[in-house]
Amino acid sequence: MILIAAESGVLTAEGATYCCEGLDVNDAAEGLICAWQGLYRLEGGKLERLSERRCWRLIPWDDDVLASLEGPLIFSARKGRALADYRPYAKGWFFFHGEPHITDMAQYKGQYVAGVEVGSLLMGPTPLELRPLEFSEDIHNLLPLGGRLLVATASGIYATEGLSRFELKAEGYAHALARAGGAVAAHVMAERPVIVSRDEGETWRNLGLKLPEPAFGTTGLLCEGEICIYSTSETYRLDLRRAAAEKLFGPHPMARRVVKIG
Repeated sequence: MILIAAESGVLTAEGATYCCEGLDVNDAAEGLICAWQGLYRLEGGKLERLSERRCWRLIPWDDDVLASLEGPLIFSARKGRALADYRPYAKGWFFFHGEPHITDMAQYKGQYVAGVEVGSLLMGPTPLELRPLEFSEDIHNLLPLGGRLLVATASGIYATEGLSRFELKAEGYAHALARAGGAVAAHVMAERPVIVSRDEGETWRNLGLKLPEPAFGTTGLLCEGEICIYSTSETYRLDLRRAAAEKLFGPHPMARRVVKIG
């Protein structure tokens, strides 16, 4: 099932309300809601708050789901407590609306990497043993592609092949790195927001589709092959190969993230 975590609740891909009206939801997983108001367990249509700290991202790990909470902290949904506290490394990190936080995490070359908004790229053998690297930015999304890692930031999309040298490959306030068959899709804050790379992020082409712009904090792309769901204040089905867009529904509360559960 495809869900749209939004600034007021969670919607289905058909536009129906799934849950949580009134919560500003950043991410969702099976039985979990990650929101500005905290981390919640969702069971039988009822919400139980597990943490009052602002929640930004849900990360599957072994038999658990880790929640990225402001701080930054890493919280275990299964154990109901924080497992890692990265505040001791947060010198120079900041966020305009609260505390800095981990926005995304991925496995790259046998290590875990994570990005802080606004702060360092982190690396370590597990999500609980991360340490800062020299690269620092307003980091939004990470996408490993074999030996290459793409990093979407407020300045644009960077590529690295060793975590020591980072090259800016596309400019703009970038979010939502998504595999799309043999391509990679992303969006920037622009009237024509969707950009596509067919060479692992080396070069990028704007699809030229005029769509509702993403807001700050919107990660509004989910792709299966070259068919994508794009969601901001309206939701569209995109065909990247044909550079075509079909409106599905909207307007609706601003999307924070498009996710697939189940």
